[in-house]
Amino acid sequence: MKLLSDLEEAILSLAGSDQDLDEERQAFVQSKIRFLQNLFAYVMERKISLETATDLANELLSEAESTLASITSKVAVRDYFETKLEEFDLSIAFMNSPEFYSYDSFDIGLADYRSKEANLEDLNEYIQSLRVGEDDETVTISLEDATAEVEETLHDNSIQFATVESLGDSSYRLFEIAGARTGGIAFEANYDRETQILYDVVVGEVRFSTGLSLEMAKQVIEGTVSDAEVVEDEEPATAVEDDETPTESLAISRVEAALAAADLEAGDFEVTLVDLEENLFTLEGSFDKGKLLVSGTYDLDTGLVSEIVLESEGQSYTAEDTSLVDLETVSLKL
Repeated sequence: MKLLSDLEEAILSLAGSDQDLDEERQAFVQSKIRFLQNLFAYVMERKISLETATDLANELLSEAESTLASITSKVAVRDYFETKLEEFDLSIAFMNSPEFYSYDSFDIGLADYRSKEANLEDLNEYIQSLRVGEDDETVTISLEDATAEVEETLHDNSIQFATVESLGDSSYRLFEIAGARTGGIAFEANYDRETQILYDVVVGEVRFSTGLSLEMAKQVIEGTVSDAEVVEDEEPATAVEDDETPTESLAISRVEAALAAADLEAGDFEVTLVDLEENLFTLEGSFDKGKLLVSGTYDLDTGLVSEIVLESEGQSYTAEDTSLVDLETVSLKL
């Protein structure tokens, strides 16, 4: 960067008039904008580390803003430059957000992040109004209907839970998600029904400083646990391979087909291979719209589920071995 700055200074020293100086400065700002756009793409493709990219982006942005401020004439592209540089502030924030690597496209991710930030601003304003006693919004929904809406939305986004409790606001926007789980990972969170934002999210020892959009929560939470495992694992050779072999994939697909044949939603269950030779798998899922969590060991050869554990409203229960077809009936009887 210092070499680039020195080169720019040398070019400016050769400019003859103020107009020439401004034209060169415009060119420098434009080149930094192109460099920043390429930089974000490189980070998305993991060609450069996030830390290095953030430092470089902040430095480029600062220099571009300084160069733009030094342009003395009123140029038509000034508004364009200012808009682009403001967008890059948001791009750097997105690049350092927990959901960044959940996207394949930077532009799509940035658009979603911009929307989420607007929702978070609305949520923060609402929470602030509660703190100063201005909770005077017109109630348009009952607590029962609001709770049912939240439970259904969580269920549709692969979030399991023990209970959903209103945090006491009169509009029934804010809820605590007790016993939250997704992809077999336990976490803590509150939820805003209006913006569909999870906030105050804690996964293990990781506390998120910003909220998560509900539709991205499962990917982000699973990624958080995976990233932590990679950091803690000092021996690359012992890292767990996430890729399934064709045989393992086929075995799991057979279990998913068995779930469907038993009138159970395969998407509501996490299937994990335990023993390929014995055709044993663990199942983790839920019934009653996420209110009843269930786990057990499934034998693909016999069709029986054993070691069944049920969780509801903070209480755990066990059930006798049963067929996969009868699992829901047996579970809901307890």
